[in-house]
Amino acid sequence: MLKQKRSKCFFGLVTLILFGFNTFAQIDSTLQSSNLKVGLVLSGGGAKAMAHLGLLRIMDEEGLQPDYIAGTSMGAVLGAMYAMGYSATEIQLKMYQIHWADVMTNDRPRRSLSFLDKQTEDRYALSFPISKGKILLPDGINYGHHILNELDRLSVGFHDVTDLSQLQIPFICIATNLETGEGVVLDKGYLPDVLRATSSFPTLFSPHEIDNKVLVDGGLVSNLPFFLLDGKGMDVLIGSDVQTILYTREDLNSVLRIMEQLSSFVNAENYRSDTAKADFLVRTEVPGAGISSFELMDSIIRQGYRAAEKYRPRIKELARLKGLSAATSKPMQASSDTILIGKIVLPKSDLSSHNYLKSKLGIEEGSRVSLEDIKRGVDRIWGSQLFRTVDYSLLPIDSNSYSLNLRLDELNYLTHIRLGIHYDDDFQTAVLLNYTHRNLLLKNSKLSLDAAVGVNPRFWASYTFDREFIPTVRLSFRSHRFKSKIYVNQDLADEKVYLDFSGEFAVESAIYNRFLLSAGLQLENIDINNTRSSGLSAESNNNYLNYFGTLKLDLLDKAIFPTTGVLLNGSYRVITKPETYTLDLELSSVLDLRYRQAIPLKRNHTLEVKGVLMNTLGPDLDYAYNQFLGGLGENYINYMVPFVGYRFQELVGRNTIIAGMDYNWQFLRNHYLIGKANFATIEATFDKLFNSDVLLDGYGLSYAYLSPLGPLQLTVMGSTNHANIYTYVNLGFWF
Repeated sequence: MLKQKRSKCFFGLVTLILFGFNTFAQIDSTLQSSNLKVGLVLSGGGAKAMAHLGLLRIMDEEGLQPDYIAGTSMGAVLGAMYAMGYSATEIQLKMYQIHWADVMTNDRPRRSLSFLDKQTEDRYALSFPISKGKILLPDGINYGHHILNELDRLSVGFHDVTDLSQLQIPFICIATNLETGEGVVLDKGYLPDVLRATSSFPTLFSPHEIDNKVLVDGGLVSNLPFFLLDGKGMDVLIGSDVQTILYTREDLNSVLRIMEQLSSFVNAENYRSDTAKADFLVRTEVPGAGISSFELMDSIIRQGYRAAEKYRPRIKELARLKGLSAATSKPMQASSDTILIGKIVLPKSDLSSHNYLKSKLGIEEGSRVSLEDIKRGVDRIWGSQLFRTVDYSLLPIDSNSYSLNLRLDELNYLTHIRLGIHYDDDFQTAVLLNYTHRNLLLKNSKLSLDAAVGVNPRFWASYTFDREFIPTVRLSFRSHRFKSKIYVNQDLADEKVYLDFSGEFAVESAIYNRFLLSAGLQLENIDINNTRSSGLSAESNNNYLNYFGTLKLDLLDKAIFPTTGVLLNGSYRVITKPETYTLDLELSSVLDLRYRQAIPLKRNHTLEVKGVLMNTLGPDLDYAYNQFLGGLGENYINYMVPFVGYRFQELVGRNTIIAGMDYNWQFLRNHYLIGKANFATIEATFDKLFNSDVLLDGYGLSYAYLSPLGPLQLTVMGSTNHANIYTYVNLGFWF
């Protein structure tokens, strides 16, 4: 009986082997004689589409090159890169280089903003555009500036290819016409535009227009478009699919998943007919990942590789049948190489001038630049906040040089109403109302009006120009009201109400959004009234005419919890009273130098180093121009400086030097622990600062949560100079 079973098994195995050899022989004979053509189709899926790299890597390892590539959405992006000649490993490295958190938002990097915008843009929690006199919904649409520029960068060397069948491997993809709901086949055009259109997933990106058609993600009509290769002469079709056909009720826990579900209804009906065309389909399950889960890229790629591994024998056999593929040249690796810019082409703009655009771009014809140089220049133009998107193409002039062509998508509104809210222990609660109008009267100008309505009201107004190197004029006004306190031996001895009105006229010049040089004059009225009859100081109401010069350097990557960069602010101000002009008096002035640097340490750890030097020259100044230390606010005026371990304005002097540091640890997303320490000396003369008998110190520990309204921060602090323990609470963006 056992022998009989073994005989049957042996017979079956021999039959299967003979049948397999016969089948492969027929395939070999048929396909080799007709020049075997292999088509590759990659599904959409956002971050989940990174699993396709697993299949592409195995194809590279086995030497199988497809003859045509089709795709949708992120699958189209990866497929186009493969069609340009990138290997799977090279594509993976390129994906790592993309800052996906930026891509998924419409936020302008702080480094791209004009110098003056850097000082104000982090104040607001909500922004409402105004168009034709009507207030629109908050401007939260992602116009895709970041992704479009990434696509420009990834496709350098192929910007002049308008027939996508002429890539190193012919390529085709699909988008959806938003007006008709029909699929639009994309096989011609500027490649970054094509890829931007096919990947315009609703809620992530705005639609993209090509040939007067408003296009969105191709996955809405076909997320695995095998039909695109119909009639292309393909003998074998390989597919890679990462789509989730339909989520269960429990999985529908986010807006993105709900939108993904809506887009999957059509695909669920077409899925069977689509997959039936595949000779084999690599299906990768990526549980827990969504279309925006780029932080899981490593895991997704590994899962894709494991899913494709079981098809390695078939891939290897197809590679054998095709024979060795012709070697292809690699795309131009301009990310590390410099490019000779022979010509710069700027489009006509109704919102800006060519001189302004060139000054922001910072690139001259005949210069050699890197792609990073181009990206920084493009971002500076986008940072003017006049355009939805700014991107570029590099077209060859000859074998050595390129034409840099900028593309501008202008905004149809230049006015905003913005809102913010803030609380801190110094100035209490305030709601911020802002009106901003760009290009009012003159191009590249900005009118900004801010009113902080609350217990201690404040107001700012400014009219500025942004002309980069060319000196321009700034007109500004400000007003503050708050309680000013006097302490004696840590006890509150007197309390005043401080009220000021100040107007400035300045001539300024900015350099690449980094440096600001300014000089001007200030008219200021300061009114101080006592709320106690302690007799420590008299009430006053004085007018001042002040002359100032400033030099500022701002390279911080973020205004709140920066991770890298330097902030340097130096000013010199001569302070005078109009009634003393006719008297032969020595003038008083203040030199104020402030330094802050964020130094990245290990992952999610940052050290902030801070320093302040203030020197009063000449006779003593009035009370309002004294140097005050204490509190943790970031919106103090004149010579009021935060100092850990003491209350607002608790320390006062004439000459000051401060050194401090913060150790920031982001232990969870948007959650921080901050250790604080600072040291200071305050003396009557500058010389005594460096050999003072009293060293002031302060230490603190903060917990902070970066909420949509701004940071919520609680600090406990003290000093070895006194026995008191203080707390400080603030919520919201600083203004």
